Amino acid sequence: MAERKKIDILAVDDRVENLLAIESIIDSDEINLTKALSGNEALSLMFDYDFALVLMDVQMPGMDGFETAELMRGSDKTRHIPIIFITAINKEKKHIFRGYDAGAVDYIFKPFEPDILLSKVNVFIDLYLQRNTLEELTRKLETTISELIQSREQLKLSEEKYKDIFQNANEGIFILRNNIILFNNPKTEEILAGKSQNLLQKNFLDFIHPEFKRMLESEHFDKLRKKSHDKRTAIKIISGQEDIKWVEINSVNINWEGEKALLNFISDISERKQAEEEIKRAKNLAEQASRTKSEFLANMSHEIRTPLNGIIGMTELVLMSQLNEEQKERIEAVKYSGESLLDIINDILDISKIEARKLELDAIKFSLRGVIEKVLRPLASKTAAKNLELILDIQYKLHDTFIGDPVRLRQILFNLLGNAIKFTEEGEVKLSVKSIRQESDLCTLGFSISDTGIGIPDNKIGNLFKSFSQADNSTSRKFGGTGLGLVISKSLVEMMNGKVDVKSVEGKGSTFTFDITIQKSSSPGEQSDTEILPQLREKNVLIVDDNNTNRKILSGLLTNLNIQYELADNGGVAFDKILRQSRTNNPFDIILLDYHMPVMDGIEMAELLKRENKINPKPDIILLSSDDVSLKRSKLSSYGISRYMIKPVFRNDLIKVLNEVVSHDDYNTPIQKVLKPKMGFSLGKSYNVLLAEDNLINQKLANGLLQNLGCKVTIVDNGKKAVEIANENTFDIIFMDIQMPEMDGYEATGIIRDMEKTKGTHTPIIAMTAHAMKGDREKCINAGMDEYITKPISLKSLTDAIIKVNINPNS
Repeated sequence: MAERKKIDILAVDDRVENLLAIESIIDSDEINLTKALSGNEALSLMFDYDFALVLMDVQMPGMDGFETAELMRGSDKTRHIPIIFITAINKEKKHIFRGYDAGAVDYIFKPFEPDILLSKVNVFIDLYLQRNTLEELTRKLETTISELIQSREQLKLSEEKYKDIFQNANEGIFILRNNIILFNNPKTEEILAGKSQNLLQKNFLDFIHPEFKRMLESEHFDKLRKKSHDKRTAIKIISGQEDIKWVEINSVNINWEGEKALLNFISDISERKQAEEEIKRAKNLAEQASRTKSEFLANMSHEIRTPLNGIIGMTELVLMSQLNEEQKERIEAVKYSGESLLDIINDILDISKIEARKLELDAIKFSLRGVIEKVLRPLASKTAAKNLELILDIQYKLHDTFIGDPVRLRQILFNLLGNAIKFTEEGEVKLSVKSIRQESDLCTLGFSISDTGIGIPDNKIGNLFKSFSQADNSTSRKFGGTGLGLVISKSLVEMMNGKVDVKSVEGKGSTFTFDITIQKSSSPGEQSDTEILPQLREKNVLIVDDNNTNRKILSGLLTNLNIQYELADNGGVAFDKILRQSRTNNPFDIILLDYHMPVMDGIEMAELLKRENKINPKPDIILLSSDDVSLKRSKLSSYGISRYMIKPVFRNDLIKVLNEVVSHDDYNTPIQKVLKPKMGFSLGKSYNVLLAEDNLINQKLANGLLQNLGCKVTIVDNGKKAVEIANENTFDIIFMDIQMPEMDGYEATGIIRDMEKTKGTHTPIIAMTAHAMKGDREKCINAGMDEYITKPISLKSLTDAIIKVNINPNS
């Protein structure tokens, strides 16, 4: 008995690990799995193999899965090969339809179930074997029957030889003339009648389902009468006792007993059609699930953004009032915390956008150091609570102003640094930033986040960048987290033309690195706080810190500023140096003193220096601390401390504080220095504003922000009242909430626009809403609104929106 030939299957994926995963699932002696890493490689293999099935990844560099499938469909050799797309993205209907248009017979979404994949592969292997058998028999029969018809004598000689094949073929074979069956094999009877039955002289159309009779005659038989063609047509038939089947018919023109006739081959494809219907139902269910998810995300976003609007906005209003430094920084901490909660909401929305390939990046001017500071400030309290050192190491003279998306860069850094802090119990977390290369106005920035935490086992690193996944299930139970941060960060980095890498030693820590290519801004950032006073270069500074990395960074900053310094790694060594140096002509003028040190902390050392009479004059002490919670600022001056700084120390902040110390700026109240309110935004005009908002806190917030911009504000709590008061009064601008009782913002805007048509006026309307999903902006604009801002609102977002609509005040 001849050995059965192996069945060839092609797997196409640009990631080797995915191909290996498929190979481990399809592990059979009967299957030969061929692997390709690109669409081009896959197409080249088509000429060397007769593939029964292609498992194709959609998203590949160069040529994606859709393009590869379309090219396969363009070739006679490969157009009938079934393709199953295996993908982690593009669950939207238009992408699925594109896949089916390209020739796909099925979709499997990553991560896939091995049993499901294997089951579907087996189905198509069976279909392949059946098809090969049928095609082989068909070819033999077509050749044989043509020869039999041409030569009766040859038919008589060969009749017995082919009778068995004809009688036992797994495909119905029959001859038609004027739709009347003149000849058929037993399989035809089984398919058409459901049992053995004499079909001779019966009209073939009587078996055809009414829905397909006209199509069969016009699209199949009529074309055959005009020109021979090899076309398989799928139709429904009524078999036996009203049993409806799907069949596929193929016909060719022949001569039968001296007259034209049709030789037909028919096969039962009911199982295949049933499988297609199941696929269609599954696709519809997936689309419904996607719509349900989108609706849920939209509602969740709205419900959470509304109270967050009050939290973040009210803290912004408080920050505009007179506060001392301690009050200002604590209110800022509340604001940063609210923004962090907003980041979590955005994470959930972002992962949905990433899966649908709808995430877009902004291109605006921003300060790199400003972005980093916004990330590190709220994280400093977390590291302080865990007694960790949070260290920042930025390359000296690194360009600061760039054109890109600062919000997304901040999101990446916040995710990676937040993870590092979460998984580190002792030691330090360090952020390093440097320029890797520069080409014209493009700069590739390298970021490194290293920690001394729990580390990651080698066999778990592969799970890090999967949605809703962490290195180990126990990790989420112990440390918390959604498991989305790294997935989003990786996608954002790749959108910025970069890549993410991770190296880790279990039990010793991890280092995440990523690079992004970004455009430099030609206009420099503000330089007001970056120039040091000349007298600083005459001062002698002592750096006291038990952390070696901190000492290196601070000494590097002072070296870059041409300020002389010495180092001490604990309070005892520092005190001896200060005492010894005080007897020379070059005593220490400034002490950069770490708060948290073993044996003798910064406060204890400051007290010791204050009591020591041999040291005169006393050096100015700048206390450095990552703990902004337990630090009693009101008592710092009593210890002889002139200034304090929260770690990590930024270069511009250090220069500013050093300048203040040497210029003796307000020496008597350094710790409780009151900050005057700082606007930062101005319209330059006074506007008469109508505010439609049903939430009381949001009313107070928007009213406070608009009044700070010099606006006169009238408030209503629903759309109906907004319509009434807008009809009776003239406003320069209307801020319209979308979701309100009695009448929502869309309907109210429509009525106002109708009223304005008769008056010949147009009042700018700005949507002010917690709806932040894709398409919400377009919906507002289509409703007749001029601009759109999302909650939480801010002074900047209000200012920008008013400037964009370019209005002239009526007053």
